[in-house]
Amino acid sequence: MKKLIILIGVTISSMIVLFGCVVDEASIEETKKTIIKIREAEVWEKKVIPAEELKVGIITDTQVHASRVNKYRKGSDADRYLKPRYGDAVDAFVIEMETFQPDVVVVPGDIVEGTNDDDFVSVSGLQIIQEKLSVLDVPIIWAVGNHELRSLTKEEYMQALGIDYLNSTFDYGDHRIIVLDGNFYPGDIDVVPGGERYIRGHVAQSGIKYLEKELQTDKQTIVFIHQPPLVGEDITDRSPNGLLDNADVIQDLLVKYNASTAMGGHIEYKRHIEKDGVDYYALPGTIKSPVYPGAYYSVIFTEGKPDVTMFYIDPDEGEYVEVDFETTEDKSGKKVGTKM
Repeated sequence: MKKLIILIGVTISSMIVLFGCVVDEASIEETKKTIIKIREAEVWEKKVIPAEELKVGIITDTQVHASRVNKYRKGSDADRYLKPRYGDAVDAFVIEMETFQPDVVVVPGDIVEGTNDDDFVSVSGLQIIQEKLSVLDVPIIWAVGNHELRSLTKEEYMQALGIDYLNSTFDYGDHRIIVLDGNFYPGDIDVVPGGERYIRGHVAQSGIKYLEKELQTDKQTIVFIHQPPLVGEDITDRSPNGLLDNADVIQDLLVKYNASTAMGGHIEYKRHIEKDGVDYYALPGTIKSPVYPGAYYSVIFTEGKPDVTMFYIDPDEGEYVEVDFETTEDKSGKKVGTKM
């Protein structure tokens, strides 16, 4: 652990004696503030460089709506399926992952579009996606999005997927994956179905404390949260209305503890920035991006750094193309969509 030493000047007045030194009452308060500043400036020095790669498959913002097999059956017991508009990208992802052979699959939220749906419709959608992904026979990590919570409580969401977490940590060799729940209102008020929609998202203080605790590791850390922790200066050509409102707090912690990467979906925006040693990614989903329809991703982390490959349907060809996330050309050299 190394510390950045911060010095402050003190004006001496109204003298008192403290621990054999002559100081004033105001300087005592300033000293307390200085101690806090020093603690905040501590930088976690990781001692382990990952010796093995970690392969991660990512599919986000599928925003499915499960349709009834029999349109005359409207109850919670009606069998449901995904129309090709929703299901084809998920099936393509599974086929690609069977070749890629990931160590883990991560789903960063908005699995279903719960707006105006009954809770059982969203439960069906979650379970259909889970069933499709389960054929890969690898761990699946879920991060809750805002659209699930338009029809489900967080408890119903977890129950539908058979999980017991919203904030959680998963270790794979020298790598650590942390997932966070960013679905609170300012003031740490929880999101509930039918409540006021806060699109930006907010990480509660409990989540901030959890993140700081879990970042204190020699493992290379990767954070997934539905709302990517970007601030306005990171995406200057887009309104910040969809950006996590306390993203700056998250960024400070990621820098302090030498995190590797933070990834999310939500804003349907393709963006990668490297900032103070941390790689941030905003990943378009399968449904709403007009430039990258059907998008999903394979990522290889080597020595803590990500190599991201993006797959999406070329609007001209009507078929999937495979591109490096950093480039605007496919493997044949053809120019592809450049809108970020």
